[in-house]
Amino acid sequence: MKNNLKRLAAIVLAAAMVLSLASCGGGSVAVQEFAENAGVLTGYNGNGGDVVIPSKVKVIGENAFAENDTITSITLPENLETIERGAFRYCTNLKSITFPESLTTIADSAFYGSGLETLTLGGAIESIGNWSFAYCANLTSVEIAETVTGIGSYAFNGCEQLADVSLPETIANGFGKQSFAGTPFLENNGGFVVRDGTLLAYQGDSTSVTIPDGVTAIGPAAFKGTGVEEIIGLEDVHNIDPTALVGTPWLSSLGEFAVVGGILFQYSGEGGDVVIPSDCETINADVFYKNNDITSVTIPASVKEIGEDAFKLCKNLTTVTIQGSVTIDSGAFQDCDSLTTVTIAGDANVGKDAFKKCESLTAISLRNGKVGNGSFDGCTALETVTLENVKSLDRNAFRECIALSKLTLGEGLEKIGQDAFKHCESLTGSLALPTTLEEIGRTAFTNCTGITGVTIPASVGEIGKGAFSGCSALARVTIENPSATVAKDAFDGTPYAG
Repeated sequence: MKNNLKRLAAIVLAAAMVLSLASCGGGSVAVQEFAENAGVLTGYNGNGGDVVIPSKVKVIGENAFAENDTITSITLPENLETIERGAFRYCTNLKSITFPESLTTIADSAFYGSGLETLTLGGAIESIGNWSFAYCANLTSVEIAETVTGIGSYAFNGCEQLADVSLPETIANGFGKQSFAGTPFLENNGGFVVRDGTLLAYQGDSTSVTIPDGVTAIGPAAFKGTGVEEIIGLEDVHNIDPTALVGTPWLSSLGEFAVVGGILFQYSGEGGDVVIPSDCETINADVFYKNNDITSVTIPASVKEIGEDAFKLCKNLTTVTIQGSVTIDSGAFQDCDSLTTVTIAGDANVGKDAFKKCESLTAISLRNGKVGNGSFDGCTALETVTLENVKSLDRNAFRECIALSKLTLGEGLEKIGQDAFKHCESLTGSLALPTTLEEIGRTAFTNCTGITGVTIPASVGEIGKGAFSGCSALARVTIENPSATVAKDAFDGTPYAG
């Protein structure tokens, strides 16, 4: 017992001595260089200089090194994914950094006001955040890799020595506002960002601009957010992205139909019976979106494409006449409640949801091309469908067309997709399928309760799961290909299946 008490007293005395030494400066407590939690580096307490980030770090947190003027270079770990907002903000003596292949995100203001001199952005980086490298006073050159799809607003604003910028061929998501403002790179090029003949952005402050010599294309959102009222020199530009000029005052000055380079960018007419001009080749996305003043539209043979959502939700549009062959993009006429008549003189490729829920449409005739997912889904008044040499019907193409009673599937059709005619309960009698048909998708004709018979031609190699399930009147089925793959429940709920 006495020995135990002696040992306990010795331990207490030793602990007291350690505490006493520490409080008197006779000892020291180690300070961690990096503050890290679950792979996120939240702070730095080191002596600066050349800093090597620990390998376990995947995220450098917000303001982790902000306003640290002692670090001169950073070595990032190979598995780093994200540099968060303001992480190296005002690190004025930070001269160099190499980004690993794993890095995907550089957030807003990440290196704002830092001392970086050169910069290579590659690896997996997809976008450069707003203000991310703004006011890096020593930055002279930037190389941006093909992976980068967008450059944020003011990303390099105020980099007063930045004259050399290497850009990828295309930046799909464009440039944010004034991303290179205040740089020699921009000033030396008249406010234009140009690469290999493509004008990627205009970031000057002039209201009248002349397209630089050698420009043959204008990229996405190139003039977005500008106050440009006049653009001169478009004669030699052969390719203008549909979003390049949207929102500029200049478009409004072009009259009722703002057609540039064959693209109809804007409509400012009074509605009623609209006739698209013959110099138009493409009707841009959203041009007539939610325009309830138009009642009919005539589209000339010169038009080869009708853009995404171009006439979507035009609630009073009743008649569409297309005088040539055309590609109709996703949602182009979706939810046009009053649309009763669509006439297409030429061939047609019909995109996803192009006429979805046009609940007054009564007939459609299509030649060649394809019919996309949900193109006529929910057209509840559609009675007649005629398809001539149409190659494929994708998923939900005519689903829930509950009034459909006259269906002609012409030769050339190879595929009927999943749910293509599901719930088309007004189809009656024997279903005629073309001899070119190769595939009937799952639940393609499910709950077509009026079909009484079908001959499936020898060309069909696959009949999908539940293809004719719930066809409660289907009693006569002939499958001409004995080697066809027939799903076990393809005819469930039919008299034919027993």
